[in-house]
Amino acid sequence: MWVLAGCGTPGTSEEPEDRNPASDSIPPVTGPPAAEPVAPLPWEEASRICSDLSLWDAAAPEVQEGAARAVAERIRPEPDLPAFRFLRMEVFEAGGQRHRIAVFLHARTGMEFSLVPGGKFVMGSPPEAPDRGERETAHEVTLWASLVSRTEVMESAWSRIRGKLPEPSRGEDFPVVGVRWHEAADFAQEAGLSLPPEAVWERACRSGSDSAFYWGDDPAGFEAFAWLESNSGRASQQVSLKKPNAFGLHDMSGNAWEWCLDWLWDYPEGPVVNPFGPGRQMLIQYRFRTKPEIGLHTGLHVNRGGAADSPPKEARSAARAGGFAGDLFAHQGFRLAYPVKP
Repeated sequence: MWVLAGCGTPGTSEEPEDRNPASDSIPPVTGPPAAEPVAPLPWEEASRICSDLSLWDAAAPEVQEGAARAVAERIRPEPDLPAFRFLRMEVFEAGGQRHRIAVFLHARTGMEFSLVPGGKFVMGSPPEAPDRGERETAHEVTLWASLVSRTEVMESAWSRIRGKLPEPSRGEDFPVVGVRWHEAADFAQEAGLSLPPEAVWERACRSGSDSAFYWGDDPAGFEAFAWLESNSGRASQQVSLKKPNAFGLHDMSGNAWEWCLDWLWDYPEGPVVNPFGPGRQMLIQYRFRTKPEIGLHTGLHVNRGGAADSPPKEARSAARAGGFAGDLFAHQGFRLAYPVKP
């Protein structure tokens, strides 16, 4: 039996016969002292940093972690039940963007979420953009920070909330597909979360980029990042097999279409703050023509990201599609989000 030098044989006072006296001079091997955990920042300071991507990127790693821990402390449905637990800081790169991102674990779904810093960005696409859609007017948007799930909702998360796997089931690591809008919205509510508003979805997808795709302007670069019609066998695949974007989010392009919270409507031409699209009351007002300034409304809910049977143009960061709440699409999935309000 191997024993430590100088420790003797268990149960006796004798030393092992092959003891090497020279080993007495070797100091004990010890690891570095455990680092002190980073304390949460005061909420006012944490909120300021999280609300602007440029401030977030400029902050020191320990300041970022302090802000992230403050977010985890603040988002508690009950004082003794945290909804999100801070896990780690991780650096992600894609399309010329590089960000150190806070990763959280959501208690109820078991899914990881990225903290997506807020701030200003240009939503939509310029008139000269290739494959541009008719409802992609470029406009400035200012958002709060958000927590966005790193993957589409997986069958494992569906099972945790609903108590059973969806039918048909392909495996716990596959996205839940064939989901109607109202089913996705109900699931999000049961989990204490939300579908992402469209502006939050595009901010999360772009991850700081202004290119056509989060990996760049060339659609040919999708192989490393997305499951589309030419590399998927036209079937959704396990999540997280492709590289994430610079916010640590997988499959924002391709694999499964993703429902958003909003109705599909025309963008405004001027700057907006936290736009969530017209709600039910605005839809009723529009139908009765009491608020013509709302703009053209289709009665459809926003669908984003493209799917495993999509061409690259449908997977652009600005590309928009829509479906009625009861529509059932084979490759229709969804992602989850939660606002980090100042």
